[in-house]
Amino acid sequence: MLFYTVGQGYVFLAALVAGAAIGVLYDLLCGVRRLLEAGTWLNLAADVAFGIGAGAIAIACVYCAAYGELRAYSLLGMVCGCVLYFASVSRLARAALRRIARALRGAGQKKN
Repeated sequence: MLFYTVGQGYVFLAALVAGAAIGVLYDLLCGVRRLLEAGTWLNLAADVAFGIGAGAIAIACVYCAAYGELRAYSLLGMVCGCVLYFASVSRLARAALRRIARALRGAGQKKN
């Protein structure tokens, strides 16, 4: 039993990072929606892209860190990573994305 519990901390930390990466992906897609002034179809495409991306991140985390074994603590780690990202860094990232979107819109309007 001792040998099995040795790697759990590593798996949990990897899951925290994966959860934060899922949060970053969500913020990036929200920024794209704002920049392109998304309609129904673009919202649907962004939702599908988020689902595929989040699934790929989660599967890669479980495969690389836990050797393909999905455990409750790895799911808990991903949820905690998302919560920590949204509670801390997300506001700064969204503010930066808003500034970039304004700058890109301004550059696009000046050319026309």
